[in-house]
Amino acid sequence: MNVIFRFWVRLVLAGILLTGGAHARETENGWLYAANIMLAGEHKYKACFLTGEVYAQAQADLADLRIKDGQGQFVPFYIRHGNSVILPGNGENDFLRTASLSFAEKTEGNITDLTLHNSQRLRIKRIFVMANGNYQRNYEVLLGGKPVAPGKHQELANLVLEKTNISANIIDLTARPTTDPAPVIRIYNRDDRPLTITDMQVEYYVDKIVFADEG
Repeated sequence: MNVIFRFWVRLVLAGILLTGGAHARETENGWLYAANIMLAGEHKYKACFLTGEVYAQAQADLADLRIKDGQGQFVPFYIRHGNSVILPGNGENDFLRTASLSFAEKTEGNITDLTLHNSQRLRIKRIFVMANGNYQRNYEVLLGGKPVAPGKHQELANLVLEKTNISANIIDLTARPTTDPAPVIRIYNRDDRPLTITDMQVEYYVDKIVFADEG
């Protein structure tokens, strides 16, 4: 059963209505993508966070998301966007996730481009550049092929000194979170060798959908 009394509610998140394109694939009654979610509890209002898989399939503005109940009826809902929620204390952490992203590295001359593979179009707040050794480099971020702040380079650094350590490996995009599928970190090596990158991690916002359980 789709609905088991008041304890479990089975819902379908459906996104991206087919338009008849050559590569469209129908999965359920004309919808390109569907995912089941199970929610417990007796509260009238239910909520769940969207996953990377949903972001990958839906429109960037989530305008094509729909919710159906066990009877196939559409359920009204609203979305709390992670990067627009202002909560006291550490409440924002509920809307943040972390992930490691694969990346491509290309060096020409004294410039290295690190291209993140953000195929799920996660709304990235911060990027963590994990690299070995002592280093100090300038960098800039390119979104859609254009610098975020033209002419203003920031610094990546990891310096282990006698009495102190200096670490600056976080690229902060809080002022301009991005869903760019291929953001680029351009590193200026000057006369130094390219960095040995071990991992690229991101902190990203998630959205919460809230709806009433009328069952």
